Amino acid sequence: MPWTPSFLPTSLQDRFAYSVRLLRETIAEQGKRLAVSAPLLWMINARIAQLFRRFTVLATTAPRPVRLRKPNPNAKPAAARPAAARPAKPPPNWPAAYFPGPPPILPRSFGWVRRVVPHCNTNSYINQIEHLLSLAETTELVAAHPGTARALRPLCHMLGIRLPDHLKRPQPAKPRPKRIRKPRHRPDRTGKYKFNADGSIDLTPEQFYDQFGAPPPPVPPWHQPFIPSFDVKKMWRKGP
Repeated sequence: MPWTPSFLPTSLQDRFAYSVRLLRETIAEQGKRLAVSAPLLWMINARIAQLFRRFTVLATTAPRPVRLRKPNPNAKPAAARPAAARPAKPPPNWPAAYFPGPPPILPRSFGWVRRVVPHCNTNSYINQIEHLLSLAETTELVAAHPGTARALRPLCHMLGIRLPDHLKRPQPAKPRPKRIRKPRHRPDRTGKYKFNADGSIDLTPEQFYDQFGAPPPPVPPWHQPFIPSFDVKKMWRKGP
């Protein structure tokens, strides 16, 4: 009897490719059933394919040393930088003939793919990818090729996968100095009031109004509630 090879792939990269392909097919199929816009579905599949292609290239090439970002001493604070509105840049293979108009802007919240295409198969294939990321083989691959973590971090963010320790961004050797907060100035008002022996305080009318506000203005007589001066029961008649 001839030997039949296994249907499921055995290598780590093949298992990643198999799970990602099933996830993209599920997003396209269930997104169409859930009436998700076609340009948004195309952008989701293109984004997942781009990140996985980057992961595959980085995993098969020679590793590069990790470069830590150096702090810029002349950097302006976030409030001082002008917020330049950049238009959405279409991807290189954007099918403008099928989708006229600008491409949709993808959300940036954590796990937004699960909310755009809420289906059990979507969560199932995302859980498969999360299981593959927790394997020891993935840890060894990321340790040998640190650049693969840069491609997996945005993929985990959009799929709603918590980053394991081997995928977290490396921290610089010198930690940032902690910001020293100035103590909040609270004026001492104990000298303004007269304390009695039993702990009570005698407030002048000005101090009382300063703490609790001025009293409301008096209600004019025409705004007083109407109270009838007759007995309603005596005025009630049974029958005509």
